[in-house]
Amino acid sequence: MNRKKYPFAKKACSFIIRTSEDEEFVFETGSKQERDEIVYMWKLVVARLASQAVVGDGEGMVGEFFVSSSFGVP
Repeated sequence: MNRKKYPFAKKACSFIIRTSEDEEFVFETGSKQERDEIVYMWKLVVARLASQAVVGDGEGMVGEFFVSSSFGVP
């Protein structure tokens, strides 16, 4: 973690999500364990999405990861 960019983030409890457009989002959790659990869950989501893309299950991928806007919060 870049201390000049994020001087107040607790390194042991924080993680960064970087987008394909190089945007960065910093998140801080209550503990190192909570951070590790969240990072692990994101890794599972990415692995699931990638596996569906590799096997060509486009409909399954769309149905599982991309929800119609009618299901959104008003």
